Amino acid sequence: MKVPFIDLKACFDPLRAEMMSAMEGVFERCDFVLGKPVSDLEAAVREHSGAKFALGVANGTDSLVIALRALGIGSGDEVITSPFTFMATAEAINEVGALVVFQDIAPVSYNLDPSKVEQYIEANCQKTDAGLFDSRTGKRLRAILPVHLYGLMADMRAFMKMKAKYGIDIIEDAAQAQGATMTIDGKTVQAGAIGDAGCLSFYPSKNLGGAGDGGMILTNRQDVYDNAKLLHVHGSNQRYYHTAFGYNSRLDSFQAAALLVKLPRMNRWLEMRAENARAYCDAIKNKLSASGIPVVFSDEIGLDGKRPEGAVVLPSEPKGFVHTYNTFEIRVPDRDAVSKALIDNGVGNAIYYPLALHKQTVFSFLGHSPEDFPVTEAVCSDILALPQYPELSRDAVEYVAESLAVAVKK
Repeated sequence: MKVPFIDLKACFDPLRAEMMSAMEGVFERCDFVLGKPVSDLEAAVREHSGAKFALGVANGTDSLVIALRALGIGSGDEVITSPFTFMATAEAINEVGALVVFQDIAPVSYNLDPSKVEQYIEANCQKTDAGLFDSRTGKRLRAILPVHLYGLMADMRAFMKMKAKYGIDIIEDAAQAQGATMTIDGKTVQAGAIGDAGCLSFYPSKNLGGAGDGGMILTNRQDVYDNAKLLHVHGSNQRYYHTAFGYNSRLDSFQAAALLVKLPRMNRWLEMRAENARAYCDAIKNKLSASGIPVVFSDEIGLDGKRPEGAVVLPSEPKGFVHTYNTFEIRVPDRDAVSKALIDNGVGNAIYYPLALHKQTVFSFLGHSPEDFPVTEAVCSDILALPQYPELSRDAVEYVAESLAVAVKK
């Protein structure tokens, strides 16, 4: 049996006629740039997410860069984020001229650990008339940028409390978690619609994936929306008149048209992803336990993030959170050998991420050592993503679990 890591055709084929009709509509109107599909999608995502404003941009990376600049973050500033994420998160901070400050992740969620962030602020930052000054770096701490990794939201309750306490901004990287929710003060809120700005990606593998690149900025602040709208079209509100240096970062009408076809189906697809995750957990526990391989959940891991020897770790869904399982991540012993054995047996898989950002050559100037972020180091060494897409069959899940048991047993 062959089980691909992701199957985009399984999603596209049932929508082919509707997609083609949507593309033809763009050609008929010739509204290729900032056309009707873009404004329609912005309105639809506003309604779905609960955010007051939504602005389409060219890709997820641009959504981060423009959101940072829309908040006035730049040279002389610093932003705290996770070292365990895709490069774009930290790259965007660097791109606007700010300093990246990494802090470790939580072993349960693999997201930025709010306790580590607060410890850093309390130990290194002082309030001044000009803002929160970091004595370690000589920079002004302007924002925290939590990443909602793998489809599970970071602890936004804690980060919003820090916003109130320290007067800093919160920018959500929700590229992998569109549609994820959590409960704050008895209210269900969605990823990207809580902080000062939220950043979405419509890369094809995301929860709402387009036919190429695309992104969106969510915000509840009029000033952030106005600034972002100016920046995403060359710093111009009136054609050929420019008040800022901006970007050519417009969401394409074809991408928006495709996304409008898919958005009404996203909630069901997220349910299917969650069903896959439950099936995986049951199958993996049964198959591996029968082979004498211990299986635990991430909420059973110690604060040091170390995986119990010989064990496989399954993902947890903390109380009050709804995980969308954009990817299904496990932790395994001898990860690279297990990955190869699965591929040899026809099971696609991927490693998100094999090298943390603080160890990347491009960030060597920060001077970090492996001991700085022990949980990140532990998870990087053994994380493995199994096949995950809404249309994944139960036979495929069983086959993956069987193949995993054999691979780990070796």
